[in-house]
Amino acid sequence: MSALKNDTFLRALQRQPTEYTPMWLMRQAGRYLPEYNATR
Repeated sequence: MSALKNDTFLRALQRQPTEYTPMWLMRQAGRYLPEYNATR
């Protein structure tokens, strides 16, 4: 099995150090919110 290319989110879930803080955004849920557009 090969390693994932972008596993930052998974490493953060396991409380391992990451280069940056990953964010999970649901496009359909927040597309119209100003807060969503500001973080994008």
